[in-house]
Amino acid sequence: MTDLPPPLSLQVTTSPHLLQRVADVIVSREMGAARRILVLVGPLIGAMILASSIGWLVGVSLFEAALVGSYGFIGAAIGFVLVRRSLGRRTMSIQATSALRQRAAGIELGPEGVTLAARTLPWADVSQLARWKDCTLVHFSAADALVIPDAALPPGTSPEALATRIAAWKAPG
Repeated sequence: MTDLPPPLSLQVTTSPHLLQRVADVIVSREMGAARRILVLVGPLIGAMILASSIGWLVGVSLFEAALVGSYGFIGAAIGFVLVRRSLGRRTMSIQATSALRQRAAGIELGPEGVTLAARTLPWADVSQLARWKDCTLVHFSAADALVIPDAALPPGTSPEALATRIAAWKAPG
């Protein structure tokens, strides 16, 4: 039997804002730089082309073309909102395939309150480790990760030491 590192016990508290930011970063990485730029710049360029084309075809003044351009920009903003919603649906569908979300979570309701039972996810369900800001991300799917802030690590444990331990646990027998 190999000498595996001892288990770590952590008390992890992550804010909803941090979890949302991590989800956005993960989805952004999955999209790639070209698609991110297209999502941000595409609607604006489209509105400008639309306004210029209409102004040229109709032969209107600059003011009228600017007015049409502003309407085009409003249309582009609406398009941006629709694209953003579509990406949210994509994120949810990717997260639905995550082992973290598929496994049942035991709960007990009693006079003391709600007790959440521990769940063990095998290391085989972890697709990768990544660093983001001051956190280690333990990925379970393309858009789902357990966020471990560096502040939650035991004293003397660095993010690199955590990654080394996880690699040892994840390595096959």
